[in-house]
Amino acid sequence: MKHFSAILLLFVCLFSTPQLFAQTATNNKWETYEDEEGNFSIDFPAEPERETSEEDDENLGKMTIIEWSATNQESPNENVYYNLTCKISNKNIIFSDPDLADAFIEGMMRGLKREKSVELINQKQLTYNNYPAVEYTAYYKDNKIYGTTRMCLVENKIVIMSAFAENKTIKSAQPFFESLTILNPEDTAEQPTCEDRYFLSFPAEPKSEVQQRDASDVDLGYICIKTLEQTDNSNKITYTAIYMDYPFTQAPLTGKDLDYFYDKITSRYVKKTDGTILIQRDYTIEKMLGKEFVIEASNKGTYLKYRMLRVKNSLYMYGIEVDAKKELNNPKVTDFLASFKLLDAAKNRKTEETICEDAYTLAFPGTPKDMQMNVPSAIGELKMCMKMVEQSNTTAYAGYYVDYPKSYKNLSEEELNDVYEISINVVVGKLKAEIVTQTNCTIEGYKAIEFIAKAQEGKMWVKYKLVLVDNRMYMYGQFAEAQTDFDTKESTTFFNSFKIVKK
Repeated sequence: MKHFSAILLLFVCLFSTPQLFAQTATNNKWETYEDEEGNFSIDFPAEPERETSEEDDENLGKMTIIEWSATNQESPNENVYYNLTCKISNKNIIFSDPDLADAFIEGMMRGLKREKSVELINQKQLTYNNYPAVEYTAYYKDNKIYGTTRMCLVENKIVIMSAFAENKTIKSAQPFFESLTILNPEDTAEQPTCEDRYFLSFPAEPKSEVQQRDASDVDLGYICIKTLEQTDNSNKITYTAIYMDYPFTQAPLTGKDLDYFYDKITSRYVKKTDGTILIQRDYTIEKMLGKEFVIEASNKGTYLKYRMLRVKNSLYMYGIEVDAKKELNNPKVTDFLASFKLLDAAKNRKTEETICEDAYTLAFPGTPKDMQMNVPSAIGELKMCMKMVEQSNTTAYAGYYVDYPKSYKNLSEEELNDVYEISINVVVGKLKAEIVTQTNCTIEGYKAIEFIAKAQEGKMWVKYKLVLVDNRMYMYGQFAEAQTDFDTKESTTFFNSFKIVKK
């Protein structure tokens, strides 16, 4: 799971209590002020004050806070209070990630609506330079003042702009909201980069880039890819080399597990190209077991020849695509494939050791694989400890836990419901599924949720149970081909076997 809304309530205090400034200026001349540290510019109708501070938030970690504020007397009876607060994550949490941003905004607005001292008048979601944003107007009963606030999520920054006045409509504040400018969008957060981990003799200098993997891939991450297209005797040859790091650490794959991993990669290429496997065989690369496959791609009328090697939690793949089958034996192709060498940087890469506890027991129908996944969220990177038994491409059993900050302890019933709701929406949204049933239940005396959902027009079914104990979320479930698979003895035994291991 990527995000949970309960933690977003920590921002309510920022939005619910307007900050009023004693120093007042009268000015009709708007001026632009740049902030190099925040990488933005903003217009104020009066000279603003700027303050910076550091915040070590329990949920978000260390944050840099930049605050610009000014008060302007815009009529004899009207002062307007302007404020811009920019919170910068020192952990490079990408708040503008689409999934994270949606939950962030949803949780913030839900928390704001529950504030008894705030009357929400209207709200609308916006985009700012393709970044997600929300704008709302509220009446703050304690201060007897109206406020319009716009929040933008820009990479690793939360930018909050507010204008407060005694009048409901603050038309003069519109230039303030519209003036926000990101000075160098490409510098707003640290961008992923590729390392030199291998050597390959490309016939010429290849193009290098970083791509984000498809969101349908459960192993989300980045691909470092090099490509080169050449024409040889009217035949086009495309050379490609990639590596990708899986976002979990597990024991090195061997035997059937490694074969299954390679088979899944090959199957993806077959599906992607609507192709036919001509060759699939073991291949020794760097004295390690790798694979080589040749596919005839029906949708392009081309041929692919690739080799792949799994080293720890990284996959290396390199190969070619040609127009004619005979070009698979072209000397340029042969030399390219034979030239692959792993550099010491790749061979000696350290991976994070698993620190998962035996926090629960489950009667898996087989020996589960232990996995550890780092999950980005609005409260920083969370560590997910997972066990899984995969019986086929559509049948699997899983159990895992995630530890949240201590602020998750002793949530109100409403906040607990929010946590469950967002958690279920993330699972269902990731699978593009729809919920068929959802019921409350009790697990070891704690309120829990059980749901069944279907995906792929009923070709895949999923059943899950969730329970939050203190600040630890436990989830366990089954993926199946049919809803009736949940009625089997194997499934019933699995779901009834869950027990929390007491510390």
